[in-house]
Amino acid sequence: MTCTATYTATQADADAGSVINTATATATPPAGDTPPTSEPSTATVAITPGPALTVVKSATPSDPVNFTVGQVITYSFLITNAGNVTLTDVRPTEGTFTGSGTMSAPTCPAGAASLAPGASVTCTATYTLTQADVDAGHVTNAASATGTPPAGDTTPVAPSSTVTIPGTPNPAITVAKTATPSTLTAAGQTVVYSFLVTNTGNVTLTDVHPTETAFSGTGTAPTITCPAGAASLAPGASVTCTATYTATQADADAGTVTNTATATGTPPAGDTTPVSEPSTATVTITPNPAITVVKSAAPISSARAGQTVTYSFLVTNTGNVTLTGVHPVEGVFTGTGTLSAPVCPTGTASLAPGAQMVCTAAYVLSQADINSGAISNTATATGTPPGESTPPVSPPSTVTVPLPPAPAITVVKSASPADAASFKVGEKITYSFVVTNTGNVTLTDVHPSEGTFSGSGTMSAPVCPAGAASLAPGASVTCTAGYTVTQADVDAGKITNVATATGTPPTSTPPVSPPSKVTVPNDPKPALSVLKSASLTTITGAGQKVGYSFLVTNTGNVTLTNVTVSDAGFSGTGPLSPVTCPAAAAKMLPGASITCTASYTTTQADVDAGKLVNTATAGATPPGGGTVTSPPSKVTVTVSKLGLVKTANAIDSNRDGRIDAGDQIAWTLVVTNQGTTTVGDVVVSDPTAGAVTCPASTLTAGESMSCTAPNHTITEADAAAGTVDNTAVATGTGVTTQVQSAHAHASVPVQPAPIAPTPDPPLAYTGAPALPQLLGAAALLLLLGASTTLAARRRRRI
Repeated sequence: MTCTATYTATQADADAGSVINTATATATPPAGDTPPTSEPSTATVAITPGPALTVVKSATPSDPVNFTVGQVITYSFLITNAGNVTLTDVRPTEGTFTGSGTMSAPTCPAGAASLAPGASVTCTATYTLTQADVDAGHVTNAASATGTPPAGDTTPVAPSSTVTIPGTPNPAITVAKTATPSTLTAAGQTVVYSFLVTNTGNVTLTDVHPTETAFSGTGTAPTITCPAGAASLAPGASVTCTATYTATQADADAGTVTNTATATGTPPAGDTTPVSEPSTATVTITPNPAITVVKSAAPISSARAGQTVTYSFLVTNTGNVTLTGVHPVEGVFTGTGTLSAPVCPTGTASLAPGAQMVCTAAYVLSQADINSGAISNTATATGTPPGESTPPVSPPSTVTVPLPPAPAITVVKSASPADAASFKVGEKITYSFVVTNTGNVTLTDVHPSEGTFSGSGTMSAPVCPAGAASLAPGASVTCTAGYTVTQADVDAGKITNVATATGTPPTSTPPVSPPSKVTVPNDPKPALSVLKSASLTTITGAGQKVGYSFLVTNTGNVTLTNVTVSDAGFSGTGPLSPVTCPAAAAKMLPGASITCTASYTTTQADVDAGKLVNTATAGATPPGGGTVTSPPSKVTVTVSKLGLVKTANAIDSNRDGRIDAGDQIAWTLVVTNQGTTTVGDVVVSDPTAGAVTCPASTLTAGESMSCTAPNHTITEADAAAGTVDNTAVATGTGVTTQVQSAHAHASVPVQPAPIAPTPDPPLAYTGAPALPQLLGAAALLLLLGASTTLAARRRRRI
């Protein structure tokens, strides 16, 4: 018979590889017999081992958003026992790994020590992303797994599992531009621009640099310098690049310098080059328009009416912006006449900061001015600044010309008739008192005063004309008195009479003339004097009108007639007008004066000669006939003249062998006194160059001095124009007039920036080999030459 039994194998049976079962059989025999037992029988059930593993690798986080430097990635290894035997010491094994850093060793749970078929464990490892990983754009990792099967079985290795963490490259950059200082006060000051460049992307950028995109400065554009770190800039890192710029006067006039920049850098290959948003820095140059004026007068003191006072206005731009339309403004003026409008040098209506100019005005003193004792004049100056700034007005400048009073008077007493034949009893003698105001102020109540009188009779009181009530300087009146000769006078043999004269001045003590004495009868002594003067003591150029005055005085004791002036000694190269005398020249009492006049217009030859000399005499007819001639009188008009020579020295500051933008021009201005008189208050006005510095302010005749102006930095605009032109003028104060030089010019050629050469285009290629064609052409030329030679020989033979 066959008996059966069932058994379910266990994992331990599978791990053992077999199940062995041994059995015997027995039965109960008839009573009394010993039960038999069979021999044992063994049956073995073999279980074939099949060790196997799988692994699935994953990463957390694995999205592009978290693919950033410093992110910790957790790798998970899901290991499954895919065989039929228990595996011990189950673990993952790393394969290919593209990360630039180091991954931690995998960590497995306790279950990995013995893993039954079908069971799984998850091991983990961590990795921190580096910048190189982000720059590469991804990290790839491959892993396998293994474990130990029961003894004697082959160690299983799981198929490799790969995981790639993707990263989206996002190159980005920013720039923040700043300026230090952000506010300037004048041209010539330096601004330092800083460019804070930051890598705001997720990849490293190389060759990081800012780029200027818009710059309003008129000077040489700043050159940007970056530190070594700009060669390679990691995400989140920053570098600060710098540039310097020197503000120009045009910048100051504009009020601001605006500078805009972007930044860029080179990302890893294949990525789009980032360009930052523009960043703008504005430097404000606070406008501070200001101006001053210093008023002066020449001569600083005067003593006679008709003299010209030249006012000078030294106007200085003391602000930081260029002023246009610069001019002085007259204020309070105490003169009784009309002051001329100020005249400024041409080309100086625009005045750079620090620059100066001298304007002038003229005034002819009136007698009322002399009588007042002084004239005062106040002026301000103004100009128009750029933009909407309020035009500045200078503080007032006042100059007072003292006119010191010098009252003086003379009297010349004469008698008619005064000859011996007329000295008889009953003869009526008329005494004349020629009273002259020889001072510089008007005298009122002018009258003679009798002094000693030897006559035995009574002289009548002097009678004066209406003009004696107020007698201007240089004017005369003739007062008279009468006397009848007595017998006692004849017996005495003569009559002597002495008189003085006086008058009342505006403020000072009344003057008393020296006494004048006349004796009847007397010996005739005709005499005459002339005093020549000129309206200008100094001339500055051709075309000026000089008025000559001849003060002729009868200095004898007899009446003179037919008084004339002879102007023979004259050095002028042009025509002198005829001398004109008043009607009173027909008859002049002793002591009487007349003024004759002539005029002359100066020539360039007169200016070049350095002076104008004029000599004159006066002549008249005395009572007995003949001619009396005065001693000569000479007047010399000097010349005040300034010369200015301006030179330019171009400096190749950037050492590129050219005079172009960024280079400098040094100016030299040589001022020479080309006249014969000392010139003071010498100022050189150079409106575009700025303030001119001179070592002195006074030049004697023939003396020179060198002045300097600030160097000019050549701008891009200058280079585009091709030249830098500059004009200057020198001014000063002569003896009585303002002196101005001719305008001095200097010009420097400037080269524009070179244009990069355009390469010649390559020769066209036809696609066919050239050598065979050239050889063929050469052969054809040889054949043609040979044929020509043979034909020529045949012709010679024929």
